[in-house]
Amino acid sequence: MSTLKTTDPNTIEFLAGFDIHRHLDGQPTPYHRRDHCREIQEVDPVQQFLFSLVNVCGLGLFSRVIDIANTIELVADPRGLYFHVRNIIDETPVHDGWPQVLVAIVLTPATKLADLRLMFDNELVWARPFALKIFPGFRSVHGVDDYDAPEFCAVMEYAQDQGIPVMSHVESPDGAEVATVKFAELVKRYPAGKFVSAHVTNRYDYDVVRELHANGHRVLGAVNPQHALHTQADYLQDGRIVNPDLYMHPPFGSKTDAFWAGMAMLMAEPCFALGSDSVAKTIVSKRVESLSAGIYWSPEVLYPVLIAAFEKAGDLNGPWQASFNRFIRQNAESFFGLKPVWQDWQLVRCIRQQWTVPERYPEYSSLGEWQDKCVVPYGAGKTLEWRVKNSMSSE
Repeated sequence: MSTLKTTDPNTIEFLAGFDIHRHLDGQPTPYHRRDHCREIQEVDPVQQFLFSLVNVCGLGLFSRVIDIANTIELVADPRGLYFHVRNIIDETPVHDGWPQVLVAIVLTPATKLADLRLMFDNELVWARPFALKIFPGFRSVHGVDDYDAPEFCAVMEYAQDQGIPVMSHVESPDGAEVATVKFAELVKRYPAGKFVSAHVTNRYDYDVVRELHANGHRVLGAVNPQHALHTQADYLQDGRIVNPDLYMHPPFGSKTDAFWAGMAMLMAEPCFALGSDSVAKTIVSKRVESLSAGIYWSPEVLYPVLIAAFEKAGDLNGPWQASFNRFIRQNAESFFGLKPVWQDWQLVRCIRQQWTVPERYPEYSSLGEWQDKCVVPYGAGKTLEWRVKNSMSSE
C-alpha cells in the first residue's frame, strides 16, 4: 500500500499508520493486584474521563497499535490482561477510527510457561496477548539477565515455535550498548524467532539491527521519532532537567546519536519502523511532582512532525513520500504479517497549514482545577507547518 495522493505539494493523503510501541496504561484502571486477586479500586473519575478523551485523540488516526503493558501483575493473572484491554476499550467513546489494539506483556524471571499458555491460548480474544516484552540485562524485578534459566528457555522456545514476537527494551544501568549486546545474543540463540528492538537511539543500535537483518534474522527496530529530533541538551543542562516535557527513557543522547536515529527513521529500510513510545502523563506528574518519564504523541502532532522531517530530508532512499509510508506502516505490516482488518483502509489527510499545538489534552478553555490532570502533548505551544485535516473517512 502506498501514498494515495501526492500530486498537490500542499496536501498528502495516506493510509493510517501502525505504531508498534505505545503505552495505553497511562489511563487509570479500576483493577489492581491484592493478595493475588484483582479487586475493584477507587479511581479518580475526573482523571479517568480526561484520559479517556485523550485516548480518542491519541488512537483515532492509527490502523493498529501495539500496547506495551509494563505491568508484572498482568502476567501473573490472565484476568488482569483482559481487564487492562477491556478497560481501555470500554471507557473510551466508540467511533469508526478506533484501531486494532495488540498487547505486549512483560516477561520476567518469575514468568512461568504454564501461565503464558493460559493467556496465549485464551478463548477470549481481548484477553489474548500479541507479544512479549523483556528487559535484558536489568538488575531488577523486571530484568532478565540469565538466558540459561530453564523456565526462560522454555518460554523463549514456546515463543519461537508459536511465532510470538519478543520485544526488547534496549536500555541498561550498565549502558545502552550492554542491552543491545544482550538483544543480539538472544536473537542468535533463537534464529527462528521474531524480535523487536524497542529503541533505536544511536549508531550502535542502528548497526546491530541492520546486521542481524542482513544475516537473515527476523528483527525490527522501533524508532522513537523524538530520539531523531532531540539531543540531551534539549532537556538537561548542568545535570539538571530544564525541560521535563522532553524527559523520557531511554534519555536523549548526543547530536551523533540523533543523526543515526534519524537515519533509521528517514531511510526507512525494511528493518525499521515507527514506535513512538508514547505514554500519557499528566501535567502535574511531568512538571510538578516527580518529573515522570514519558512523552505523549498525539497523531495529530506526530504525523505533521514526521511529514516535515521527511520533506526536509528529501529523497534519501527513493521519494520521501514512499519512505514516510514505509516508516509509519508498511515495514511493520510486512514484519508482523497480520491479517487485513477494516482499519487498514482508514485514511489520514494532511494539509500545509500552520497551527499551534495545544498546551494540554483534552483542550478546553476553562478547566479550572482539572488542568493539572490533563496530558502534556509533545510540542505543546509550538507552531507546526502541517496539519491533520480529515474525518477519518475514505470517501
